[in-house]
Amino acid sequence: MYKTSYCLLMLCICLLMLNSAYAQGILIKKRNTSVVVNGDTITVTPQLTQKPPKTEIDIYLHVQNNNSHAIVLKAKKTEFAISSTAEHGICFAGMCHTPAIYVATGAANLADGQTDSGFSGHYIYLESAHTPVKDLVAYTFYDQNNPSDSAIVYVIYNSIKPTSIVTQTMIDVRMYPNPADKELHIAGLKSTATATVYDMTGKQVLTQSISNNNLNVTQLPMGNYIVRIATDEGLITLKFEKG
Repeated sequence: MYKTSYCLLMLCICLLMLNSAYAQGILIKKRNTSVVVNGDTITVTPQLTQKPPKTEIDIYLHVQNNNSHAIVLKAKKTEFAISSTAEHGICFAGMCHTPAIYVATGAANLADGQTDSGFSGHYIYLESAHTPVKDLVAYTFYDQNNPSDSAIVYVIYNSIKPTSIVTQTMIDVRMYPNPADKELHIAGLKSTATATVYDMTGKQVLTQSISNNNLNVTQLPMGNYIVRIATDEGLITLKFEKG
C-alpha cells in the first residue's frame, strides 16, 4: 500500500516537473519596449516618409523566451483579410519570404531569457491602385519542439487615411452583444453589407448578408472569431466571442 502511494506521489511530481518545463513561456513585445502584447490587437499605419512608388506599412516585434530552458523559435502568419491590391510578407531568422509563404522556413535558437529581434511584417501596395482598407493578420510564435508553447498577436494594417470619408463612416460601426449567443447586432451601417467570419486559425466558417443589422451566429461553436464586414463605404474587421 505504502509502495503504491509512493509510486503515485513520484509520478505526480514527475508530471508537475514536466508541465513546469514546458509552461507557456513565449512573450511577444513591441520593438524596443518592455510592453508584452500576447493576444493583443495592434494597429499600424503608413509612416510619413515612404519609398515611391509603393507604400509600405511595417511592424517589428521582439520575441522573448521566458522559459527556464532553450527553445527553437518558429514563426508563422495567418491572414484573416488581405486586400487583393496589397502584398503581405514576413521576415524572420535572417530571411524575408514572399507572400505565398505562411510559415517561416528558418528558426531562432533562444536560450532561457534570450530575445529575438529579427521578426517583421510588411504590407505593401501601390496607392493609385489600392482601395484603402483595414486588413487583419495574426502572427504566431511557437517552440518547434513543443508547439503548444506559443503566443499570438493580431495586427491591423490600416491604409485608410485619417481624413477619408471611409474612415469616418466605418468608425461608427459597432457590434454587440459580445459574447453573443444567437445573433450579433451590427449598428452604424449606412448600406447593405456582407459579413465573413473566420475562426482563430484563419479558416472561413461563415459568409452572410446582413439583414436588419443582425448577423446570425447560432450555428457557430463556442469560441473566438474574426468578422470582416464589407459595405459600399469600405471594410471593417472586428473580433467577437460566441458564448
